[in-house]
Amino acid sequence: MKTIKEKFKQTAFVESFKSINKETIKIVMYDLLTLFSFAMLTVLLSKILQLKAKALNLVDLSTIMQQTTEEISANAGVLKSYLMWVSVGFIIYFLIAIVVISFLQGKLASVITKIKFRIKGFRNFSVLNLVIAVILIVILLILTLLINQTAQPYLLLIAIVFLVYTLPILYAVFSIKPEKKSVKKAFRIAFKTWKFLLTYLMTIIVFVIVSLILWPITYLPQKLSTSIIVLVYLIYIAWFRQYLFICLERITKK
Repeated sequence: MKTIKEKFKQTAFVESFKSINKETIKIVMYDLLTLFSFAMLTVLLSKILQLKAKALNLVDLSTIMQQTTEEISANAGVLKSYLMWVSVGFIIYFLIAIVVISFLQGKLASVITKIKFRIKGFRNFSVLNLVIAVILIVILLILTLLINQTAQPYLLLIAIVFLVYTLPILYAVFSIKPEKKSVKKAFRIAFKTWKFLLTYLMTIIVFVIVSLILWPITYLPQKLSTSIIVLVYLIYIAWFRQYLFICLERITKK
C-alpha cells in the first residue's frame, strides 16, 4: 500500500514541476512575443490616430461652447471624419490582434501538446478567439449599459470567475484538437468532473507563494524590479499551462 508521500509524488502537481524544462522557456518566449505584439500594435494605432488628428486640425472640444453655429457645423465634419478613422483603426487593430494571438498561442500550444500546428488549427484558433472576443465585448456592454449599477460589481465578479475557470480549460482542450467538438468537450470536462477545482486551488497557492517571494523585489529600482516580476510571472503562467495540460491528460484517460 502506497504512503501519502508516495501518492503525492505521483500527482500531476509534482509532475508539473518536473516538466519545467527548455519547453517552458519556449512557452515564455511565445508569451513575450504576444505581449510585445500587443504593445507594438497599440503604439502604432495610437500614433496613427494622433497624426490623423493633427492632419484634420481636430478642434479643441473644451472651447466648443464659445464657437459660432457656423464653426460648430464646420467642426462637426472634422469630428465625423476623425471618428470614422478611429472606428476603422480599432476594427483593423482588433482583427490583426486576433490573427497574431491565434498564431503565437497556437504555436505555444503545439509546444505543450507536441502536436504540429497546421493551417487548419490556425484558422480554427482565429475563429475561437474572434468568438470569445465578441462575447467579452457583449458582456461588457450588457454590464455597462443594461445592468443596474448596484448589481454590476457582483455580476462582473461572477463573469470573471466563470471566464478565469473555463477559458484555460477551453484553450487546453482546443489545443489538442482545434475543432468545434472540443468546445463542448471542454465545458463538459470543466463542469462535470470538478477535478480542476483542486488544480486551480494548487495554482492559487503557488501564485500566493510566488507573490510573497517577489515582494522584496519591489524595493529594487523600478525598471529592474518590473522586468524581474514580469519574467517570473510569465514562467509561472508557463508552468500553469503545463500543469493544466498534465491534469487534462490524466482526466481524459480515465
